[in-house]
Amino acid sequence: MAWPPNRWVTEEVRFETLQARLLHLVSACDGVVALRGGVGTLSEVAMTWSLLQVGEITPRPFVLVGAGWARVLETYRAESYINADRDLALVQVVQTAEEAPPALAAWFANPPEVPLRLSGG
Repeated sequence: MAWPPNRWVTEEVRFETLQARLLHLVSACDGVVALRGGVGTLSEVAMTWSLLQVGEITPRPFVLVGAGWARVLETYRAESYINADRDLALVQVVQTAEEAPPALAAWFANPPEVPLRLSGG
């Protein structure tokens, strides 16, 4: 089922598959802000984090909004699913949506040095 775009959409882009949509969404953006959501949001967050982690997309701000995301990240850290320092440095958690724009601005004012793995290896 196709949902109509919301009133803030200025350009609609449709894809045949969720996989194609997800890859475009993650790779074509200048930054990522994720709020509370369902499985689709979790997929977007996981793909963004994975591609940033392995250097397959250019560095960009990655902001998660809300205490729920802090608990998710803490679970991953506690269970040793991630390289805590390096992987958590890719993500910033803020408590409210109002904190997201300043977090984005701060990232763009001082982007981290992150190696890319975009050229064959």
